[in-house]
Amino acid sequence: SKTQQISRSSKNHGVVRSAFLVISLFAVGALILKDNKEEGQNHLQARDAVERPVIRSDLVIPFESVLLQRPELMAQINNKFKGQQGIQTLALVGMGGAGKTILARQYAHSQSASIIWEINAETKESLKNSFEDLAQALSKTEQDKKILREIEEIKNSEKQEQRVIQFIKERLKTYTRWFLVYDNVEKFSSIQKHFPQDVNTWGKGKILITTRNDNIGSNELVNHIIFIGELTPHQKLTLFQIAITKGNKRSFTGAQIEGAKKFLEQIPPFPLDVSLAAYYIKATNISYESYLNQLLQNNKGFDVVQENLLKESGDYVKTRYGIMISSLKKIINENKEFADILLLISMLDSQNIPRDLIVKFKSESILDNFIYNLKKYSFVTDHALKASPIGNSFSLHRSTQAISLAYLTKILNLDTQKQTLQSVSNALESYIDESIDKEDLPKMKLLLNHCETFLSHNLLLIESMRGSIGSKLGGMYYYLHQYSKAEKTLKNSLLTLEKEHLSDEAKIIKASIYLGGIYLLLGKNKQSRKVLNDCFQNHVGYFTENHVEIGQVLPHMGLIYSHLGDYKKAKELFETSLILYKKGSVENHVRLARSYAFLGHLNWRIGNFVSAKTLLEKSLTISKEAFPENNLEVARFLAYLGNVHGSLGNHEKAKNLFEKSVAMYKKLLCENHNDVIWALVFLGSSYRELKNYDDSKDILEYCLEVYKKKFDHNNVLVAMASYHLGFLYRDMGHYDKAKNLIESSILVYKEHYGENHLQTIRILRELAKVYLLEGSLEPAKLLLNKSLKIYQENKHPDSLIVLEDLSDLYLKKVREAEKNADLYHSKIYKTQVKDYLKQALVVAKNHFPKDSPHVTRIQDKLEELREVK
Repeated sequence: SKTQQISRSSKNHGVVRSAFLVISLFAVGALILKDNKEEGQNHLQARDAVERPVIRSDLVIPFESVLLQRPELMAQINNKFKGQQGIQTLALVGMGGAGKTILARQYAHSQSASIIWEINAETKESLKNSFEDLAQALSKTEQDKKILREIEEIKNSEKQEQRVIQFIKERLKTYTRWFLVYDNVEKFSSIQKHFPQDVNTWGKGKILITTRNDNIGSNELVNHIIFIGELTPHQKLTLFQIAITKGNKRSFTGAQIEGAKKFLEQIPPFPLDVSLAAYYIKATNISYESYLNQLLQNNKGFDVVQENLLKESGDYVKTRYGIMISSLKKIINENKEFADILLLISMLDSQNIPRDLIVKFKSESILDNFIYNLKKYSFVTDHALKASPIGNSFSLHRSTQAISLAYLTKILNLDTQKQTLQSVSNALESYIDESIDKEDLPKMKLLLNHCETFLSHNLLLIESMRGSIGSKLGGMYYYLHQYSKAEKTLKNSLLTLEKEHLSDEAKIIKASIYLGGIYLLLGKNKQSRKVLNDCFQNHVGYFTENHVEIGQVLPHMGLIYSHLGDYKKAKELFETSLILYKKGSVENHVRLARSYAFLGHLNWRIGNFVSAKTLLEKSLTISKEAFPENNLEVARFLAYLGNVHGSLGNHEKAKNLFEKSVAMYKKLLCENHNDVIWALVFLGSSYRELKNYDDSKDILEYCLEVYKKKFDHNNVLVAMASYHLGFLYRDMGHYDKAKNLIESSILVYKEHYGENHLQTIRILRELAKVYLLEGSLEPAKLLLNKSLKIYQENKHPDSLIVLEDLSDLYLKKVREAEKNADLYHSKIYKTQVKDYLKQALVVAKNHFPKDSPHVTRIQDKLEELREVK
C-alpha cells in the first residue's frame, strides 16, 4: 500500500484572544471545559493535529542531485493558489514528457496539509484503484474498516464506486486541509464523478491536475492553468549534465559543454527527451551523432532500449515515440480524415501553419474538431490560434512532426501509395496559387518555409509534385525579389515539369513566365525573351484555347515583354487577356482589373495618354470591388495613373496620385521595399515638375541610395533613380552632376533595351536638354534630332517635347545672331523656331484634349513670337 500513517500529537500554542465554544473531534482529552481560555487552547490543539501531514501517497521524485529545479514554475503555482478559498484547482498543461508529474510531486512535497494524495487518472481502472487506495488510507477506525468491507461486497461495480466516493467525501470533509494530485488526466469528463466540486460535501483543499489536454482550461471547475513549455537551452544543458555525471564527480570540460550544446539543439526540449538521451549515451557509450541517427530512424529496437532505461531510472516508462504513437492512434480513430490533415501539417514547417490552408483541404467543421484533438494531446504549441499576416495559424512541436510523418508513412503506405500525398500536394499548390494571384506578399513570405520544408521530403515526393510545388516556390521568390533563388528553383522545376510524362502545360507556362521575369530583372534580356518565345512555340495549341486560365498568364507575359521593350507583343497579350476574361463573364474580377491596368500602362509608354487614362481609371473602378481598400495592386495602379497625368501635364494631380500610392505601399510593405522606392521615385519627380526642388532632392537621393545598396550599378532600377535625380540637378542648374547621372543611365538602358528603344530615347532627349541649357547647342541639336526621328517613326506624342526643345535651341541661335548683328541668320532661325512650334502644336492637338496644358503652352509661345515680330 502507498499509505503511510504518522501519529497525531497535540501541542499547546498559546491563548486565543477571542474565546468561543468549540467541540473538538480530534483533541487528546474529551472533556468540555467551562473556562473560555482552556476551550481555545484545546481547539488549537485539535486543529494543529489534523493539519499535520498524516496521510501521504508515495510521491516519487528523482534525488536532489539529479533533479532539475524549476523555481519559476513552483513560484507560479504558489501565486495561482494564493488567496483562493474553498476548493482551489490548478491544471499543469503540457506535452507528454514536459515534466508535469515531477513538478506536481515536488510541489506536493512542499505542502503541510493533513492529506496529500496522488490519483492516477490515466485510465478508468487506475482512477478507480487510486480512490480505493485513498479510502483505505482514510479508514482509521474499526467502524471505517467495517464500512469498507461492506462496500467491497457490493456486486454492482457502479454502486460500489459511488459508495467509495461517498466514503472519501465524508472523511475528507473532517480534515481542515487536504491536497490532491490528479495525474495524467486525458479529459475532464473522465474524472468528473471523482472530482471534488462542492466544499459542503468534500471540505476545503487544493487540487493539482496534470494533463496534456489544452482544452481543460475551459472547464469552469478549473480555476487556473499553467502551461509547462519547453526547457531553455540552459535548462537542457543543466539536466543533461547532471544525468550524465550522476554517481561521478567528473564535470564537463569547456569543449564537452560546447559539444553537448550542439547535440542538444537536435533533441526535443523536454525533460523526458534530454534525460533519456543522457541515460542512453551513458549506458551504451555511443556518440552524439549515432544517437541522433537512431532517433531519426525511430526503429522499434531503439525504442525498447529506451523503455528499459526508463524503467531502471524511475517509474516513468513512456518514450517520446511511445507517447506520440499512442496519441496519433487516438486522433486518427476519432476521424479517419484526420490522417490526411496530419500528413499535410507533418510535411510543412512546424511554425505558423495557416488555418485557411487546411480549410482548403478539408471542411471548416472537420478542422475545428481536428484542432480540438491536437490540443487534447498538447500537440499545438500556441494556446490559442494566432493571428498573423496569413490569418489564424497554429504551430507544432518539431518532434511531433518527425514522428507523425514516420508513422503516417507506414500506415498510409506512402512509399507506394501516392493518392493521399497527391491530394496534400494539390491543396498546398492551390493555396500558394491564390496567394500569388492576389500578390499577397506577407502571406507569400510566410509560405516560403512551408514550401521549402515540403520539398525537403524528397524521398516521398514524385516528380510531378516536386516540379509543381517547386514552380510555386520559384514564383514566390520572384515576387519577394529573391532573384537568385528564384532562377535556380524555376530552372530545376521546369526541367522536371517538361519531362514527357509530366506535360502539364499550365504549370510549365506559369513556371516559364516566372523564369522569364527573373531573367529580365537580372538583366538577362536574351534569356528572358528566349524562355517566353520557346514557351509560345512549344505550347501554341494551349494558347489558342479561349478560356480564363490562359487569361491568367497572358498579362504576366505581356508585362515582361513590355519591360523588354517589345510593346507590340505586350499589347497583343494584354488585349487578348481582356477578350478572354470578358468571354468568361468575370467583369469585376481581380485579373480583369490587372489586365486593364497593364494595358493602360503600356499605352502610356507608347504615348497613347488619353487611352491610358481611360483604361487605368476603369481598372481602378473595378479594383474597388476586386481588392481590399489597401492593396499592393491598387497602389501600383495609382502610380501608373500618376505617370499618365504627368505626361498630360497635370502635375498637381500626378503628385496627389503618387502620394496616395506611396502611402498605400508603406502601409503594406517595409520602408525600403523595392515597390515603395519605385513609387517614391515618381513622387520625387512630380515635386521637380512643380519646382519643389528641396523635397524632390531629398526623395530622389534617398531612392538612389537604397537601390544602390540592393542592386549592381548596371541594374535598370538604379539607372531609373539616377536619371530622375539627373533631371532634377539639370533643372537646378547643376549641369555636370546632371550629365554624369544621365549618361550613366543611358549606358544601362542601351544595354537593357537597345539604343533606339523609346525608353532609351526618352533619357537621351533629356540629356540633350542639359546641353541646351548649358549652351552646348551642337551636341544638343544632334541628340534632339536623333530623338525626334525615333519618336516620329513610332508616332509617339513625346515628339512634341523634342520639337519644343528644338524651337528653344533655335531661339538661342536667334539671340546669338542678333547679338552679332547677323540679321540674315536671325531671320532664318526665327522661321525654324516658328516651324518647330507649329509642328509641336499639331502633335499636341492630335494626342491631347483641347484644354491640355501642352496645347495651351505651345499656343502661348507662338503668340509671343507674333508679338516680338
